[in-house]
Amino acid sequence: MAQLTGTSLVYGSGASQMAGGGKVIRYASEEYCTRTSLSVSNNHIFWQAATLNRQRNDSDIRVKSLMAGHNKYSYPYGGTFVELKDPSNNLYRSYVGSAYEPCREGGGQEIVMYVDYTFRDADISNATGNWVIQFGYQAINGTNNRWAEIWNPSGSDDGRGWQKCSTVFVEEIIYGD
Repeated sequence: MAQLTGTSLVYGSGASQMAGGGKVIRYASEEYCTRTSLSVSNNHIFWQAATLNRQRNDSDIRVKSLMAGHNKYSYPYGGTFVELKDPSNNLYRSYVGSAYEPCREGGGQEIVMYVDYTFRDADISNATGNWVIQFGYQAINGTNNRWAEIWNPSGSDDGRGWQKCSTVFVEEIIYGD
């Protein structure tokens, strides 16, 4: 049986492991609940979701989001992304950690886009201040596309359903302090 002692986890064999977690020092969250038709375009930002006031120049920024969509436009389509904009308007984009999954019963069904990605401090500028978190889509071959026809569907899309909302939670994380 393992035991936690200070910052180490000690196993029954005597082997130990240092705690590896980070500490959240700042967070931001946002919710958006307006039914929106998504544009058929390329390199399109559809949500400037939240602003995180970054406190330290050596922190990581983790973005977690769940977005509701309706009506499949194309699948598979690997062009969804999460992007940060620093206080000097430099952009940091990741296609990793962003994906969507349509209901496979038919084209006029629910679609869920999810994001869980950490921008490491070494990969972004060391600027502090207001960082904007945004979401979009872009096809690598330059064609126009989108991940869903409707973002945040309402009862007008399905009379049995409630208004859906998209959420984002952003954390500024430091390690080793």
